[in-house]
Amino acid sequence: MDIKSSAVSLLRVKVDVYYAKVGSTEYTVTTDIAPIDNPGTNWLKGSDGYYYYTQGVKNGDIVKLAEEGIYFNGLNDNVDMNKYQGKKIKVVANAELVQAKHGVFAEKWGLSENKDGDIYTKLKKI
Repeated sequence: MDIKSSAVSLLRVKVDVYYAKVGSTEYTVTTDIAPIDNPGTNWLKGSDGYYYYTQGVKNGDIVKLAEEGIYFNGLNDNVDMNKYQGKKIKVVANAELVQAKHGVFAEKWGLSENKDGDIYTKLKKI
């Protein structure tokens, strides 16, 4: 991501994986696939499915979400990966920026110290 914000901002990204039959335009979201194996040391995954970048970002910053790329792996050993054979896969990443000042992230993203501990604490320091 190439950041264009003029003020220091906070960043979060959600990655969703969809699949469909070949020839179909009707995609189904899947929650048993882990698209990001190693997001990197400056990212924390929240219980809401978002990856939170624990550094402030500003104009000109280049941020990588996945150190090693995006993978198509089951979340655990119980996932039958054969159900995806012969299917089309679509990966969608949605990024959001909010200003770092005045704790805007807490209200905008619904984070709290009690519920989101480490993420909240790190973002609050920025």
